[in-house]
Amino acid sequence: MFGTDWYNRPAFEESMQDALHSVDLADTAAYYSRSPASGFWILEYNGRFVGLIAVDASTDSASGDIPLSSDDQKSKLTAKGTSSLATIRHFYVEEPYRSTLVQDDLLKCALKFAFQEKKVQRVKALDAELTSYLGKSLRRQGFSSGSLVETVGVFGWSVHERVLDRKTYEKNQQA
Repeated sequence: MFGTDWYNRPAFEESMQDALHSVDLADTAAYYSRSPASGFWILEYNGRFVGLIAVDASTDSASGDIPLSSDDQKSKLTAKGTSSLATIRHFYVEEPYRSTLVQDDLLKCALKFAFQEKKVQRVKALDAELTSYLGKSLRRQGFSSGSLVETVGVFGWSVHERVLDRKTYEKNQQA
């Protein structure tokens, strides 16, 4: 067990550092208010944190997680507008609540909000093999299988991109 942790730690440490230094977390309120289709939701129950989801529909939403490392990157906080492609940047639910499928409720809320803006035609998200509860939620909402983005750790756990288009979303809403 120790060896597995030791060999996998650098990959997960790098991923965590990238997330913590991404431009959207430098000023969450400012970043997610750049587009009316963007949002950051935190779900609590009886004062306890349950989960969160963040959708970025800004004009640079397709650019991926951008580390906050220069003044040029910081200037992106002021760019306003809506892209045709929204990106789910963060999606997490605490383990005790996953069996209730609350992740589906969070995802439905975020998708409804994003697709209210007519300019948004697609929403993309990453589906990591290590967070299978999120992948199942994405598939239940109609996200299609996508390309392999990367593998993580010494065991090569896969991370895929999934996409939901407006047509599929609207069809699912009528069902």
